[in-house]
Amino acid sequence: MKKPRLGLAVFAAVGIILLVLVGIKINQGIKSRGQAASQMTLRPRNDPISVQVELVSRGTVEEIAVLSGSLEPCYQVDVSPRRAGRLAGVEVEAGQRVMPGDVLAVMEHDDLLLQEQQSLASLAASRGSFKRAQAQRDKVQADYERIKRLYEERAATQQELKNVQNQLEEANIQLEIAKAQLDQAEANYELLQLQLRQAVIEAPVAGVVMELNAVPGSQVGANAPLAAIAGIDPIEVVFFIPERDIGRVAVDQELTVYVDAFPDRAFPGAVARLGAAIEPRTRTLQVRGRIPNEGLLLRPGMFAKVELVTARAEEVLTIPREALMTSTAGYYVFVAKEGAAHMQTIQIGLQGAERVQVLEGLQEGDAVITVGQQRLQDGRPIRVIGHGDGGGSR
Repeated sequence: MKKPRLGLAVFAAVGIILLVLVGIKINQGIKSRGQAASQMTLRPRNDPISVQVELVSRGTVEEIAVLSGSLEPCYQVDVSPRRAGRLAGVEVEAGQRVMPGDVLAVMEHDDLLLQEQQSLASLAASRGSFKRAQAQRDKVQADYERIKRLYEERAATQQELKNVQNQLEEANIQLEIAKAQLDQAEANYELLQLQLRQAVIEAPVAGVVMELNAVPGSQVGANAPLAAIAGIDPIEVVFFIPERDIGRVAVDQELTVYVDAFPDRAFPGAVARLGAAIEPRTRTLQVRGRIPNEGLLLRPGMFAKVELVTARAEEVLTIPREALMTSTAGYYVFVAKEGAAHMQTIQIGLQGAERVQVLEGLQEGDAVITVGQQRLQDGRPIRVIGHGDGGGSR
């Protein structure tokens, strides 16, 4: 009975030893494969990296400030009737262009026309009276000169001279009365003419009718707002610049306006005037730009994006903005030369939206890498697969 037990024990021991040996072998295989993989990972690769390049060229670089603003009329004039009355007709519509002197509306004025006829009759009568008084005075003046001469020759008595003097004084008085009546008649007529002109409400300035509070047949009061005429060609864009940038903005400086209504269209203009004082709460200065608006596409109240050229350099070395790299030491680029990428530190000037001015570190014709440079190190082999046009501005 003891022999079978001993055989089983020996058999179990041999099995355990075999399992241990197999485990050791498997573990060694895993370690060797891991080391091989690590060696493959750490082994440096020198395969060329595909890149695109663009040549350093001369051009124009503009620094542009992007600001928010709103559109406003250059001016706005409120038009009101000078006298109260009822509107006989309205000759314009809101949104219509007008010129100085164009008729906007007409007040009822039949009563004035009647008064005008009466005034004309009175004026004609006064002119007739004045002419008769003037003729009478001239006749008496001649009689006086004749009697005076005869009196000096002792051919007329003193009483005759005195009588003609009295007649002359009376004739002058009547002439003055007739002249005063004529002046009054003329003044009355001129007043009626003024009232008739005021019955026709005209545009005082050129512009666009922005508001119209006029309905034929309605009663309007003197000086009540009837219409508003605004100058929107050109139109103004109002925006604010930070205090630190005031020295970079001047009258006639170029700007460009964009509005949501026409997203693919740029509206060029220029700075028209600068504000007189800094806004104390925001520390900004108001700027007004003026934009031609012949087609009246731009309307007051629109929000606008303003691009203001704050600095410009012409005929300078430039590179594409995407070629520019930064580090703690400053700016650098990768230059493609003899099949490798070479890191080059540079000094830059103006930075535009698409191009950057180069002050030092590059020469015209150098090929700077614009695509693929993020994976490069100095001296890394490269393969150029594309070229930029090497031109442009901004």
